[in-house]
Amino acid sequence: MGSFFEVRLGARTPGGIDLAERALDRIDDLERQLTVYRDDSEVSRLNASAHLGPVTVEPGLFGLLREAVRIGKETAGAYDVTTGALSLAWGFVRGPRRVPNPESLSDARARTGQHHLRLDAEHRTVAFDRPGITNHLGSIGKGYAIDRVADLIRAHWFPTSALVHGGRSSLYALGSPPYDFGGRWEVALRNPFDPETPLGVLRLRNRGMGTSGVAFQQFEEGGRVYGHILDPRTGEPAIGPASVTVLAPTAAEADALSTAFYLLGPEAAAAHIERHPEIGAVFVEEDTHRVTTIGLSRDDFVRPNPVAGVQGFSAEASRDPSGCRRRPRIPGLCQNKQARVARLSITRQDVLPARPSSPFRTVSFSPGGRGTRRAETITLGWSPVPPGKFGKEIARNETRFWKSPRRGCGEGTD
Repeated sequence: MGSFFEVRLGARTPGGIDLAERALDRIDDLERQLTVYRDDSEVSRLNASAHLGPVTVEPGLFGLLREAVRIGKETAGAYDVTTGALSLAWGFVRGPRRVPNPESLSDARARTGQHHLRLDAEHRTVAFDRPGITNHLGSIGKGYAIDRVADLIRAHWFPTSALVHGGRSSLYALGSPPYDFGGRWEVALRNPFDPETPLGVLRLRNRGMGTSGVAFQQFEEGGRVYGHILDPRTGEPAIGPASVTVLAPTAAEADALSTAFYLLGPEAAAAHIERHPEIGAVFVEEDTHRVTTIGLSRDDFVRPNPVAGVQGFSAEASRDPSGCRRRPRIPGLCQNKQARVARLSITRQDVLPARPSSPFRTVSFSPGGRGTRRAETITLGWSPVPPGKFGKEIARNETRFWKSPRRGCGEGTD
């Protein structure tokens, strides 16, 4: 996974700090299980030994692999969980990024394809029919982790809504936002051509979202740009739209389908959505910049004209050059044991939605290392108010935490 995770809860949620800490611990556990950047993870051990015979796996991992195979079949192979060999060949896992020679690419293609997997539901085992098969959960694992955190929050003793976000591309909206009982969470859809001007607002309740695009992970060689989304049917980086965003019942399904739809295009995606009306998608075309929605109502996606951001503020905390921890001057930020910070600075930020909202407490986490959790940023989507007052209210009502990633853990696959 190798991604940044955030859990957003209502500021007055009973037991909210403990709940957020348990959510972070759950992400930690799943990172250790699913990552391919650690040789001791369960997925890495499975990849190394399943060609020798059936390997019993944890129930959640077995269910995830079975779900991945189902999506692969329904998308005619556009989604495939076994693309790890191709990602390694192109250098998108451990680097350096490069165009593989024909022999390396042919070998990687021979070791790609979910038809090489043998899943035994009765015994909960996984086997490969040949050596070198590499399951890579980068296009579904992040969404799966978000879903498990949503399950944990859903089971909290006090009915709790939440927005769980991973990396730049995946989230799950649980229930309604605290400021709008019965309403929907509103998420700005990023414009790949002009990040300062969102394309519109997605409105979600009890629904996952996943976005695929190559803007953040690509390299150039020989005058051509190669993105990290690989077509398992050809072994080559795909040439597709600027971005594809999918809404689905789970974040894992949204993640996987956004990758598949990127390869399939709008027409095939529309055929899939016709068979699965619970799915919706937004395509942003590369050449024409055209935005196409499929299976979404006016309540699901709102395109203001013009789309206007709202000026907000954020407070950023970090260590000072001496390494000492200082308590910030803004009151209320460090009143719990997790807030170990040095200094704060107020910066401007464009946020959506425009409506004033109730305060949030936000907890963020970047997994994989021994770094201490500490407050990093505080952000609220409120309408503009005088900076002094706004900064004070931010500090009193919302705190966000993160954990520094392990060095050398590799790159994520947002």
